[in-house]
Amino acid sequence: MTDDLRSDPRRMARFFEVFESVPRGGPGDPESTRRALAMMAGLPAHPRVLDLGCGPGAGSSKLASLTGGRVTALDLHAPFVVQQAAAARAAGLSHRLDPVCADMRDAPLAAGVFDLVWSEGALYSIGFRYGLELCARLARPGGYVAASEVVTMM
Repeated sequence: MTDDLRSDPRRMARFFEVFESVPRGGPGDPESTRRALAMMAGLPAHPRVLDLGCGPGAGSSKLASLTGGRVTALDLHAPFVVQQAAAARAAGLSHRLDPVCADMRDAPLAAGVFDLVWSEGALYSIGFRYGLELCARLARPGGYVAASEVVTMM
């Protein structure tokens, strides 16, 4: 979501309306998640994970399941956070999910505490470069940042 979209409440409402009904709000799939996690040598057995811009679906639950860790699922849009919490309950993982409804720019999170900061197709909403800087700030020293974006060629 660009600043233009944020400044137009009608467009922002339409944006969220479209994404509330899709099973995944960004690129990737469970197998891609498994492969990415397999490359993260030294990730603790029970890592602290941040799913930044978690979106709809069950991505945060999948991260909790695959990592064995505790996941903070953060999104600006409350229905997405509710969907993540419901998916965690359905998977028996609600005790390992901390849902947070907040703008990632103003996230009420301490710097340097996450073993893994994960963001699938969400950083564009604050600018990809700034988003990566934010992820790096939230990750602990030696921690991981995994981010993806949708790119179109014209």
